[in-house]
Amino acid sequence: MELVIKPDNPASRVSGLMTLKSLAKVENTNNQNMFAKLFTAALSVANPVPKTPSSSPGLLVQKFEYVETEQGVFKAEINAPAAEGEYNITTVVQYKDQSLTPTETNLITIVDPEGYIYKQTPDGKLRIENTTVSIYWLNPDTKKYELWPADKFMQKNPILTNDTGKYSFMVPEGKYYLTASATNYRSFKGEPFSIKEDNGVRMDIELKSNSFLPDWFSWEAVIAVLLFAIVVMLGIMFAYFMKGRQIKNN
Repeated sequence: MELVIKPDNPASRVSGLMTLKSLAKVENTNNQNMFAKLFTAALSVANPVPKTPSSSPGLLVQKFEYVETEQGVFKAEINAPAAEGEYNITTVVQYKDQSLTPTETNLITIVDPEGYIYKQTPDGKLRIENTTVSIYWLNPDTKKYELWPADKFMQKNPILTNDTGKYSFMVPEGKYYLTASATNYRSFKGEPFSIKEDNGVRMDIELKSNSFLPDWFSWEAVIAVLLFAIVVMLGIMFAYFMKGRQIKNN
């Protein structure tokens, strides 16, 4: 994402931070496949604030600095978060004239990427609804993996997917692993992974069918096989009929 700001007075420094405002509720997502898009946001100077960005409630995603690309114009390029939700971008302007109080602006950014649960079919990936997805973290105190306390970060754990199969978590630095379970599918338990710079957990998870029947089996497949068998039988019967007529004529 590219952020642009033009302070009203000459600035000595422009800095910012991004915090999670609210993570999107998976059950309320729509059916479209959406991705985080790059965009340019023009910010206007607002209320007087302290010299450093204020700490808004929620998980800190990243801090960044603006660069003066031309006289009086500052820009910052930041990575869009991996998890779907609303984020608050706070920008603080410090002026060269120290008699001027630094000012702060706030911008709400909506990010909608995609990480989903699916079943592989001959026609492609089929999203799985009503999958329970959980994330476990390595508790540094107990040295054991435990269900991550998502409520402390304005999230839910576990979560239940809707018909898009989508899920997402925003987590602090640490070690984690994911599990997923759905009716008629084998349970999934992922390998442990580390989160360092990117707070978003985005992983497409494939679930295997719990049935002894092959994945291609369906009523359509059965009908197609029966029709093929009928055509073959009719062909054989026709061939025998023609051969019998030839013998009779001879």
